[in-house]
Amino acid sequence: MSKSLGKILQRLRKEQGMNQEELSRGLCSISTLSRFESGEREPDQILFESLVSRLGKDSTKWELILSENDKRLLEKRNYIEYLIKTSQWEEVEKEIKGYKKFTGVSKTLHEQYQLFIQALLDQHNGEFEQALNQCKLALEKTKIVLKDDGLIIKNEVISKNELRILCLIGEILFESNVEQSIDLYNYWTTILRYVEARCSDERYRLEFYSQAYYYLAYIDYERAKYRRSICYCKKVLKELIEKRSICYLKQFIRLINKLNEVCDISAILELSSIENLNILLETLEEWEEENKKLQQKQQYIRPYNSTYSINEIIKNMRKYYGKTQEDFMEYSDVGIVSNQSALSKIETGKRSPRVTTRRNYLELLGLEGKEEGYQLAVQGEDFEIQELRWEIDFYISIHDVEKAEELLWRLKEKIDLDNVHNQRYIRTTELFIRDEIEGVSCEEYEKEIFSILELTMKDVDKIKQNYDKQGFFSGEDIVLMMNLGCAYHKNGEYEKALSYYQKIERYFCDIYPFSNAGIYKTLLYNLSQVYGLLGKYQDSLEKSRACILITMFYNKSYSLGRILY
Repeated sequence: MSKSLGKILQRLRKEQGMNQEELSRGLCSISTLSRFESGEREPDQILFESLVSRLGKDSTKWELILSENDKRLLEKRNYIEYLIKTSQWEEVEKEIKGYKKFTGVSKTLHEQYQLFIQALLDQHNGEFEQALNQCKLALEKTKIVLKDDGLIIKNEVISKNELRILCLIGEILFESNVEQSIDLYNYWTTILRYVEARCSDERYRLEFYSQAYYYLAYIDYERAKYRRSICYCKKVLKELIEKRSICYLKQFIRLINKLNEVCDISAILELSSIENLNILLETLEEWEEENKKLQQKQQYIRPYNSTYSINEIIKNMRKYYGKTQEDFMEYSDVGIVSNQSALSKIETGKRSPRVTTRRNYLELLGLEGKEEGYQLAVQGEDFEIQELRWEIDFYISIHDVEKAEELLWRLKEKIDLDNVHNQRYIRTTELFIRDEIEGVSCEEYEKEIFSILELTMKDVDKIKQNYDKQGFFSGEDIVLMMNLGCAYHKNGEYEKALSYYQKIERYFCDIYPFSNAGIYKTLLYNLSQVYGLLGKYQDSLEKSRACILITMFYNKSYSLGRILY
C-alpha cells in the first residue's frame, strides 16, 4: 500500500465528495493539485497545512522533512505564534515585518498569514474596524468574500488559517462596538456547525469547537438564557477533561463563576464545588506567570511535530558516516549532485534538492522509507488507519491499555502486516501494552526495542555504543529510545535512565533543535522526575518549568493530564 501524501489527499477528497476545484480554490491551481495527488510534486509546508486542514485533518501529526527555506519559515511562524500566546505584541510587530521577506512558493498564503497577524495587532490596539478590514482582505486572498450577514461557509471548505480568520472576526465583533448587520449568535452557530461537520480530527476540531461554544455560552449569559449557557459550559468541560485539554478552559471557568452569581450551578455541572474549578484557574494563572520568566528560552519554542530540513539531514548523516564532502561525492557513486559546490550549497541550505534527488540521497544514507517529505508512522492510503493509530497512542498515554488493545486489533485488520513500518508500529504498541499489563524486565525491554529498531534502521550496533554519533532519528525512533530510559526509570535505576534521557536531550538541543515539542515535552517531564529522585532539585525544577512552558503553549496538548488533571 502506498504511503504517498498525494494518494492520501486524493482519497480523502473523494471520500468527502469534493472535487479538485473545491479543494484547491484560492490555494493553488487544479493542475498543481493534480501533480500533488499523482506524486509528481509535494506542496510546501504552508500549502500542505492548508490542503490537509480543508480536509478536516490536523497537519501537526505528520513528521515533516522540509526544504531549509520551508523549515525557517515554519520556525519564524512558530515563534510569532509563541509571542502572540505570551502577549508580547511589540515583538510580534517586529517579527511580522521580518517575516515578509520569507515569501516561499505559496506567496498568497504567506500574504494571508501576514494580514491575519496584522488584524490581531489591530485588535489588540483597539482598532477594530481596521482589524475587520485586514480580516476581509486576508480571506479574499484565497477567494473568500464575506456576505452582508458575515457568513460564507455553508458550501465552502475552509483551511485552518481561514477558520482562524473567521473566528477572529467573531471575536472582534463580540468585543467591539463596530456597527454591524451580523447576528453574532448565528455567526458562531454557523462556525460550530462547520467544525462539527467538517473537522473530523479531534485535535484539530477541539480548538475551534471550544472557542465557538464559549462565545455561544457567553452570548446566552448576556441574554439571561442561563440554562442554555450552563449546558454549553457543561458539554465543553466534559470534553476538555476527557481529552486532557486546556483549550478555552480559563475562559469557561470565569464564565461559570459569573453564572454561579445568578444561580447555583454546581448540581447542573455535576461538580462537588465551584472551588475545585477556581483552584484549577489559579494553577493555570500561576503557570502563566512562570512562563513570563522563561520567555527568553527560545529553544523550547518548536513545532508540535517532528520537523527537519533535508539539508541538515544530509549534512548530519554524512558526518555520521565520517565522510568529507569529497569522500561523499565518491561514496555516492550515483551522480546525485554534479560537484562538491552543489553539495555544499545543499548542506548550507542555499539550495534544496529536487524530489528525485532527495529520495536518492535518503536511500543512499540508509533512510529508506523516509523518501516522502510528509511522513506517517503507519503506511496506507486509508486515513482511518492513521486516526486509529493516533487514538491508540492517546489511550496508551493515559494508561487505558484495554481500550488501546481493542483499537490495535481493529488496526491490524486494516493494514498491510508485511510492510516493515507497519510491523514496527504494531510490535512497539504491543510492547508498551504488555509492559503496562504485566511488566517487562529492563533487559528484555532493551532487547525488544533494538530488535524493533533493526526493522527500519541500519547500524543499530552504533546506536547501542553511542547515540550522540547518530545522524538522524525519526520521531518513532526517539520514542523507542526514550522508552528504554523509561524502563530503567520504572525499575529504580535512575542513573541509567538519566544517561538515556540526557543523550536524547543532546540530540534535540544540539543536532535538531527545532524538532517535536510533543516528544521533547515528555522528555523534559521524565528528566524532571529523575533529577528529583536523584536529589538534583534545581535541575528538576528547571526541567519542570520548561515542560510547563511547552504545555501552556500547546494548550490542546493531550499529555497535559500528567501534570494537571
